Amino acid sequence: MKIIVWFAKRLLDTVDRLTTTPAIVVIVLLSISVKLSYILILGGGLGTFPNEGSDVWFISRATQNILQHGVYGMEADQPTAGAPPGQAVFLAILFTISNNSLVFAKLAHLALLTLVAVLVYLMGRELFSPSVGFGAGVLIAIDPAYAYLSGTFLSEPLYICLMTLAFYSLIRHRSNKNLVWLMIAGLCFGHAGLTRNEGWLFAIVLVFSAMITRGRVIAIRTSLVVLAVTVVVIAPWTYRNFRVTDKFVPVSLNGGLTLWSGNNPEFRYRQPMPMSLPIYATPPGLSGAEVDQYYRQKAIDWITDHPVRFAFNGLVKVAALYNFDPYSSRPEVSGIFRLAGLFPYGIMLPFIFLGLFEQLRNPDLWLILTYIIWTTLLAAVFFGDSRVRTPIQPYLYMLGSAWLVNRLRRVLDIEYNPTSTYQI
Repeated sequence: MKIIVWFAKRLLDTVDRLTTTPAIVVIVLLSISVKLSYILILGGGLGTFPNEGSDVWFISRATQNILQHGVYGMEADQPTAGAPPGQAVFLAILFTISNNSLVFAKLAHLALLTLVAVLVYLMGRELFSPSVGFGAGVLIAIDPAYAYLSGTFLSEPLYICLMTLAFYSLIRHRSNKNLVWLMIAGLCFGHAGLTRNEGWLFAIVLVFSAMITRGRVIAIRTSLVVLAVTVVVIAPWTYRNFRVTDKFVPVSLNGGLTLWSGNNPEFRYRQPMPMSLPIYATPPGLSGAEVDQYYRQKAIDWITDHPVRFAFNGLVKVAALYNFDPYSSRPEVSGIFRLAGLFPYGIMLPFIFLGLFEQLRNPDLWLILTYIIWTTLLAAVFFGDSRVRTPIQPYLYMLGSAWLVNRLRRVLDIEYNPTSTYQI
């Protein structure tokens, strides 16, 4: 037992003494090794176009249409506002500068998620201690879910990286009041919103949180600056959508479909799939904006008529969001989904919840807790699964690592200082 205690103390002391550069090098090497191994062994290789269902199919078509015709849509003469453009534009940029290299595009997505691991380390170091940051960064670096995402052209790598950089900038602004950090945060929320709607919407959530808590989550003036920059970023796309649809569409028209897919008579623990099912059928001749409104109204009517079922489904969706054993109907990815749920997330899950409750009274963590609550509420209304959880996974690992490190330090303090007043 004494050997274990001695080893644990030496390990924590060594990590805490690590300077930033060697810690980042370790995290980067781990992240690249795990993600590259997945892509080469299970992900089809660097030079293979990923096959990830309808999402990647749409993104691929939209990307090629941008490259060939300069139009965001499924056809050259049919621009769409049906989905956020960020991932397709990002892929188009990657293909343009690399002469359509799939290898370059996959390595770019790998680099985005490796940067996330580094940012998590820096945030954990800033908010807690070097050992907490290092633990959280390593967990993200080796996380199978992030390895899986790095081998796809889904929007998650870009979205997660932008949101993580935004939070890192806001945390840095607390200790360094330079306006540049707020500008970076706003730019990131705006571009994240052009990738997935939740990004720019969270900038609005920050303003409401600041007002409700009287500046405890984030200073009201700070939140307004961030929101202003976010709005400036998405404004050109909003204007483009108005010209395309004659409607005010901030980013995209897929909100109604998403709401209906998670709130309908056939919802059983997850939304009915595929989207070609009769429940998603629409009257002929509707425009994109009319289809969005059609789905939204059907969902609202169903929720109004079935409030108890809606509440029960919400609990199920939240359970699915935090579930450590996710279900996938696709056999080719079911194995990696289960692994991603069990290691290291499933192992860390008890410590994540303990850390979450421990930090509820810590004002320094309220910004991150707001994002976790926001994501949880979105899951309860729309749907939740391991893919929806991936944007908040860095902060969950940080909370779990903080609880483990703090408890371990208390144990070690008692072991080496028997007169300590710490209570375990």
